[in-house]
Amino acid sequence: MKPFEVSRTDPSDETLFPLSAAQRATWFAQQFDPEVPILIAHYVELRGELDVELLDRETRAVAYEFQSPLLKVIEIDGQPMQYVDETSEITVRLVDLRGSPDPIEDALGWMRRDCRTQLDLAVDRIVETAVLRVGDAHYLWYSRIHHVALDGFGAMTMMNRIAHRYSASAARKDSQPSRAATLRTLYDIDERYRMSDRFAADREYWAERNTTLAGSSLAEASGPAQTESRLESTLMSDRSCALLYESENHAAPVIAALALYLARMTAKETVQIHVPMSGRTTAVLRDSGGMMVNVTPLLIRVAAVDTVGELFAQVQHELMGAFRHQRCSLDDIRRDAGVTSGLEGEDSYAGPMVNVMLFRQEVQLGEVVGEYHIVTSGPVEDLLVNVYPSGDRLRVDFRANPIRYEEAGLREHHRNFVGLLEELIASDSGAELADIHGPTAREGERRQREVRHLEYWRHELAGAPELLQLPFDRPRPATQSLDSAQVEVLIATDTHARITAMASDLGTDTRAVLHASFALLVSRLSGASDVVIGTPTGSDANIVAIRSRIDLETPFTALLGSVVEVRSNALPHSGIRLEQLVQPLHVEDVPAYAPVVQVTFESVAGADEHPRDIGRFDLGVSAVETFDEVGTPSGISVRLAFATDLFDAETVRGLGLRFACVLESVTADPAIMVGDIDILSDDERSAIRSVRGDPRASHRTLADLFDGAARTHPDGVALSYLDDELTYRELDERSSKLARELIDRGIGPEKVVALGMTRSVESVVAMLAVSKAGAAFVPVDPTYPNERVRFMLTDSGAVLGLTVVAELHRLPDSVPWSAIDDAEFRGRLARLSVRSISDVDRVHPIRPDNPAYVIYTSGSTGLPKGVTVSHRGLEALAAEQRSRFGATQDARTLHFSTPSFDASIFEYLLAFGAGATMVIAPSTIYGGDELSHFLESQRVTHGFVTTAALGTVSPEGLSGFGDVVVGGEACPPDLVQRWAPGRRLCNAYGPTETTVMSNIGEPMVSSENITVGGPLRGFEEIVLDQRLHPVPDGVVGELYISGDALARGYHRKYALTAGRFVADPFGLPGRRMYRTGTWCGGAVAVDSSTSVVVTSR
Repeated sequence: MKPFEVSRTDPSDETLFPLSAAQRATWFAQQFDPEVPILIAHYVELRGELDVELLDRETRAVAYEFQSPLLKVIEIDGQPMQYVDETSEITVRLVDLRGSPDPIEDALGWMRRDCRTQLDLAVDRIVETAVLRVGDAHYLWYSRIHHVALDGFGAMTMMNRIAHRYSASAARKDSQPSRAATLRTLYDIDERYRMSDRFAADREYWAERNTTLAGSSLAEASGPAQTESRLESTLMSDRSCALLYESENHAAPVIAALALYLARMTAKETVQIHVPMSGRTTAVLRDSGGMMVNVTPLLIRVAAVDTVGELFAQVQHELMGAFRHQRCSLDDIRRDAGVTSGLEGEDSYAGPMVNVMLFRQEVQLGEVVGEYHIVTSGPVEDLLVNVYPSGDRLRVDFRANPIRYEEAGLREHHRNFVGLLEELIASDSGAELADIHGPTAREGERRQREVRHLEYWRHELAGAPELLQLPFDRPRPATQSLDSAQVEVLIATDTHARITAMASDLGTDTRAVLHASFALLVSRLSGASDVVIGTPTGSDANIVAIRSRIDLETPFTALLGSVVEVRSNALPHSGIRLEQLVQPLHVEDVPAYAPVVQVTFESVAGADEHPRDIGRFDLGVSAVETFDEVGTPSGISVRLAFATDLFDAETVRGLGLRFACVLESVTADPAIMVGDIDILSDDERSAIRSVRGDPRASHRTLADLFDGAARTHPDGVALSYLDDELTYRELDERSSKLARELIDRGIGPEKVVALGMTRSVESVVAMLAVSKAGAAFVPVDPTYPNERVRFMLTDSGAVLGLTVVAELHRLPDSVPWSAIDDAEFRGRLARLSVRSISDVDRVHPIRPDNPAYVIYTSGSTGLPKGVTVSHRGLEALAAEQRSRFGATQDARTLHFSTPSFDASIFEYLLAFGAGATMVIAPSTIYGGDELSHFLESQRVTHGFVTTAALGTVSPEGLSGFGDVVVGGEACPPDLVQRWAPGRRLCNAYGPTETTVMSNIGEPMVSSENITVGGPLRGFEEIVLDQRLHPVPDGVVGELYISGDALARGYHRKYALTAGRFVADPFGLPGRRMYRTGTWCGGAVAVDSSTSVVVTSR
C-alpha cells in the first residue's frame, strides 16, 4: 500500500485558528522541554485474520472525519496557531516481526522507541499508526499521536470509529454517519465556555478549594517529566478485586487509600491527589477528537475524619465537585492561585495522579475481537497510579518519574500502598483509620512526630544568624581541615560554690547557669545579640540548638530565665538530628563551616566524658563539676576543644579565662546588667585607652591656610582649568575682592552662604571668598533636583547665594543669588581693594570654632542632614597630607570631587597646604577613559578618587599619578591589585561628621589586608560595645571618634546632634565623641599605628 501522494502547502489566514486552553498548556509544556515528547500511545491485541489494507483505508477516512491526525501547529509572532493540513500523509505501516525470537517483546520495544520520537508540530506527521505482526494470526494494532492534537478519551473514540467503519465495510454495510465535530468547532466551543458564567463559577469553585496548600509528592528528589517511567506493578488478590468491583464508585476506595497513604508518608493533614477528567460534558464533545482532558486537584482532609466510611464519603464528595467543575483547566487553577508555571511553580501541585479504569475495553474489527492496552498516557511528572483489569484480576501500577524516585523507594511505596489498599477495601465503614495497615500507621506516627519537631525548629530558629563570628586568629578557610586541639581551664572552688547556691536560689540547675554564662560570653565576643549554641543530648550525642537572644540592658537573671525556658522547650524536640534542619531552615551547607551551629557547650558527668572530637564545629566546650566526699562543690574543669584552622591555643585559653571572669561576676551579683559584665583581663583593662592621632596641630582657618601659600608662592599656578590658569596672586586678589563685597553685605562668622556651582575656577574663588569673609559655605549642586536644592537652602539658613550666569535658571529663588561672572557684578568688584582680608576688615573676628562649611549628607535614609564643620580640624588635615603624601609646589593635584562632597575640602587643603597647582576636572567627566585621558594629559600627580570611579579607570599610562587616596566606600582587593603597584595607594575612611576623613591607611599592598589605618591628627578613636564598654582585642564593636577635628553637629538639629554626638566617658568633662555606626574588628590600641578593619558601615 502507498501513502497519499501529497505536496506541502502553506496555510492561509482563513484556515488558521488559535489553540484551545488545553492545547496551549500542552504546547507550552512541550516548548519548555522539547526533548521529552508529550505523546499518547496505545495498541489493540488482535488474534485472527486482519485485513490491513482495509484498516489503512478506514484509518485515513476517520482521520479526515476527526481531523486530529491532520493537525499542524505553527508559531506566528510568538503565538501558536493551528490548522488542519488535509495534504498530510496518513498510512498504516505493517511491521512483520514473526521472524523474531520474541516477537511480543520486540513489538513492545518497537513501540517504546517510537514513543521517544521528537516531533516538529509545524512539519512532522503528528500521528503514527502501525500493525505489528507477531504471529500468523496475531497482530498488535498500534497508534501514537501528540497530546496537543488528541487526548486519551478522544483517541479511544477515534479508535472505536475506525473499528466501526472497518466492521461495516467488512460486512459490506454502510457505516453510521460521523458525529465528530471539526477542530475549529471544538475550539469555538471552548472559547464560548471560557466566556461564560459557567467558567467563572468553575474558577470560583477551585479558588475556594485553596489548592496551593497541599502538594503531596512522595518523591525524594525533583526533576522534570520524563518520557519513560519507572514501573512497579502487581495483581490484587481475588477478594480485593471482587470487593472493588462491588463498590458503588470504583475510584473512591483507590483515591481514599492513596490519600491515607500520602497523609502518613508526608505527615500532612490535607493531601492533594490529581484525577484526570475527560472535560467532555456534552454529547458533541464525547463524540469528537481533539484535546479536552483536564487534571483536577482533589484535596482530601484526612485528619478531619476518623473512620473508613467518613474518608470514603469525603472522597466521594470531592469527586462529585471535581466532576461538576472539570472543564476548568489546571493551568487556570494555577494561574488564579498566583502560582507560576514551570518546575518551581508546579511544586505546589506536585503529587500522584490516580487513574482507575475497571472497564474492560474490547475492540472488534469484523470477526476479530481485540483487547485494548495503554502504552503511554504521556510523560510522568511525579507518580501515576493506574488500576485496571489484567486477565481475570486487577493490576495496580506505579509509574514514576525516574529522576524523582529511586527503584528501591518506589518498590517500598508500591508494596505498602497495595497492602493498605487491600486492607482498606476489606474494612467495615466504621473501622478506625488508625487501625488500618499497622506498618504504615506506625510510620505515619513517626513522621508526624518528626514534622512536629521540624515545625518547632523552623519557628524557633527562624531568622537566626547562620554563622557565628568569634575573634579568630586566622581567616576561615574555604574548606575545613577538621584538625583540632584543646586546652583546659579551671573554675575556682568558691566560684563553683556560688554557682551552685545561685542555681538553687533561682530554682534551676548549674547547667543552666553555665550555659547562660557561656552564651553571654559568646555574644559579647562575637558582637551578636542572637546566638545559637549546640548542646549534646542523649546517648547518641545528638545536638540540640539552644538560641539565646542577648539584651545587654537586661539583668543576668532574666537571661538565665530565658535560657531555662528555651532549654525546657527545646529538649523534647531532640529527636531530630541537626543535619535534618539544614533544608527546612534554608540554611546553606558549605565546606567552610558547620550549618546551624558552630559552637557547642555541654555539662558532662566526668572527665572521661569530655568529647574527644569536635567534628565540623569551630569550638566545643565541656564542663565537669567536681565535688568532695561529702558533696561540697570543689571546682569545675572546663575543656575547650577548638578548630586549629581558626584559633591558636592561647586565644582559646583566654576565652576560657573570660568565661571564668563572667562566672565570678554573675555569681557575685546575679542581677548585674548583662552589658556591664566585665570580660576584660587585668592586662587588657590597664592597657586600654583611646587611640590618638598626632596631637601637634594648630588651628588655622581655611583662609589662613590659603594665605600662607599665596604669600610664599604668589607667582605659582594655583588653578588649572582646561586652557586657563590662575596664579596664587590672581586667585588671592579675585577672592579678596569678592570677600569684601560679602563683608559689605554684613556677611561674616556664623553666617551661611550657598555656592550654587559645579567645580570650576569660579567655584574655588567663591569658596575662598566666603572663607575670607569668615562665613561658612554650603555647596549646592545645581544639577540636584529642585526640591532637594530648595530644602538645603531653607534648612541651612543661607543668607545669600553665589553662582554663575549659566546656572541661575536652575536655582530656586528662596535666597538672593549673585552671579559672580556677570559683567555688572564684576565691574562692581573691580573697584574694590585687592588687599588681604584680616579680622580688622571682617564683621567679627574668625575663631577656630566658627563653622567653615556645611555639607549635606546624601539623604539615603530620609531627608539630607546638614553637618556643620568648624575650622578647628583643617590645619591638622593639611599637616597630615603634607607628611603622608609629600606634595610640593611642583605637584599637580586633582580637583575631581563635586563641591557638594566633603572630599572637595580634602582637595583644597592638599593643593593650598603645599602651594601646589590644583587641576580642575570638567564637571562632565565622571570616570573611565575620559578621566584616564584627563589625568595623563594634565600630568596629575596627586588626588582623591572615589572607589567606584577609580574602578572604571585603567592605571596603564598613569605612572605620574603616584599618590592616590581612595575612599567613599569599601575598597575591593582587585582594585588594590590593579592600582597599588608602582604608586602610593591609600585607603581613607571618615564620616561627614568629621573634618573630611578621620583615618588614612598606610600605602596598600595587594597581598595584605585592607585597612583604614589609625586616626589622623585631631582625632581619637575607641571601639565600644552597646553599653559603651571597651571590647577585647579582635572583637567587633562600634567605632567612636572624638577630638578637635570632630564636626560641631547637625545644623540646627540639636536633638539629633545630642543622640549621635554623645558624652565621652573616657575624656575630660564636656568632651564629646561621635557614634559612627561603623562596626569594626580591631580593638582599642595604645598607639596610632593600629589599623582598623571595617566590617560594616
